[in-house]
Amino acid sequence: MIRMIPYFMVLVVLAGGAWWVVSTSRQEHQRITATTVQESPGSRTYFIDQQSGDDGNPGTAEASPWKTLAPVRRATLKPGDQVLLRRGQEWRESLELRSSGTAESPIVVGTYGDGAPPALRGSDIFNTPSDWHRDDEGRWYLSNLTHPPGMLLHDGQHGTRRTSRDELTAPWDFYFDQARKRLYVHLDQNPAEGAAVIEIPVREFVIGPLEAEHITFRELELGHGRNITLLAWDSDGLRVEGCHFSGSPGNHIQFQQGSNDGVVVDSTFDDWNLLHKRAYAIQVIAEQSGPVDIAGCTFTASQPGGGEDHAAIMNDYNGWVRTVEHCTFLGNNGALADEGVVIWRPAATATTVQIRDNRFSELGGTAIMIQELEHYGATPKIAVLRNRIENVCLGDDLDKEALRARQFGAASDVLIAYNLINGTAAGQYPHVGIGIQEAEGLTVANNLIRGVDSGILVKQAVSGLVLRNNLLVENRGWGLEFTASSTGVDSDYNGYFRNAGGDVAGLVPEAHSVYADPRLSEALGLTSGSPLIDAGMPLSELHHDLAMQAVPQGAAPDIGVLEFVPTP
Repeated sequence: MIRMIPYFMVLVVLAGGAWWVVSTSRQEHQRITATTVQESPGSRTYFIDQQSGDDGNPGTAEASPWKTLAPVRRATLKPGDQVLLRRGQEWRESLELRSSGTAESPIVVGTYGDGAPPALRGSDIFNTPSDWHRDDEGRWYLSNLTHPPGMLLHDGQHGTRRTSRDELTAPWDFYFDQARKRLYVHLDQNPAEGAAVIEIPVREFVIGPLEAEHITFRELELGHGRNITLLAWDSDGLRVEGCHFSGSPGNHIQFQQGSNDGVVVDSTFDDWNLLHKRAYAIQVIAEQSGPVDIAGCTFTASQPGGGEDHAAIMNDYNGWVRTVEHCTFLGNNGALADEGVVIWRPAATATTVQIRDNRFSELGGTAIMIQELEHYGATPKIAVLRNRIENVCLGDDLDKEALRARQFGAASDVLIAYNLINGTAAGQYPHVGIGIQEAEGLTVANNLIRGVDSGILVKQAVSGLVLRNNLLVENRGWGLEFTASSTGVDSDYNGYFRNAGGDVAGLVPEAHSVYADPRLSEALGLTSGSPLIDAGMPLSELHHDLAMQAVPQGAAPDIGVLEFVPTP
């Protein structure tokens, strides 16, 4: 059996020099998710009850709550103040905050009472039959909408957006006619009689634009903004905890214009980019926004988005996503149509990036993309560690691989290690496990890759590449494939088994195989002299993640069942 057994510390030592990657994942996760809020002298708690409140109340007691979100915008909040929304209720308003907290005493927007999380919606309800009209051709329409809504929900279900009235053929197909300001819906009967609740986005943002600093949002239900669910605009110290985001024509969260020190933890994200063609669950972009740390979140989709770019986490122009850990990306058979995590053109301030202990399943595109790191002068140290990637590239688009490393120089320090890649789509185009192109100084070590077109594909302009201790088994193409000449490649002690194309293409076969004599103890631990340990590395300092059953020297390995034991 081959097992990937993640531990809490990883240490890799390379011949000709040392590179230490010490990752105490559980401790780091606790650092990101832990909250310590200090109450400031004189801090207050404000209560909002949509059913029994009154905006004329002082709002400072449960017995005298506000009714709407409008008083929050007018209030002068102080560090440590809390704004609490009653659970089980819903507000169809935008929330704006103009006061700032401090790092030690943030302003908290949270909940009180019992029941479901309070919901903030950017949509209105159009359930009145007189809201709907019928044209001469029998089509139902809603008039006087000033902007494309991007989405329509009927009893919580998405209608299907079409690009012309002629395409309206199935029930709940909809089309927005910009010239006439009409939203057309295909239905035999009045839409207000065909559904209990019809929701259409009318407000640009659900929260924001947020220009205040050190604000924490906790356990809220957010969605249906016409543009962005939560926009941080030059807003430092934004923290999102345990919130659920659903249904956005654009982004769910955008850190923009120098929004620094953001944290998103234990939150869920469903259905984004339903209109804009390029939009993301979390985007960090522009004016050196970041760092942003993301931990314990889940990303799913029931619809493939508006097309072109539907990634979950996007480190965009001049932004900095620093940490993505313990997150789950569930593609729903390709409905999450593109990438899981993209680190692209980070800000010059980006010094480290850690993508670790995540699971990616059934994505339409690439799970992890590392590309063009030095465009803005960044030279980050990046570690992609202990991720589980399975059954991805389901969209069968050209130039998609399970994991990409492309277009960076030796000044950046990139390690891809201890990842399990198990399956890409077998389609019209090849989809390899790890694709490497125009990269210098990259190390790919101790990864297990199976069920892809070629395990590792090295294209043009690659130098200073170290490939060590990777297990490349049962792939449709080659285990390791070189399609162009590269220089300074150190490839040795990898393991190959039952690759349909063969072990190695385009490179002189390696001198050693980790299968030949792994020198493992009976407990599957590495013994002194194992080829998995580079020369000079003390065994006492090794915390290994990759173990194989020992086999007689020269014998074929027992592949057995692939098992992945996730980090707690």
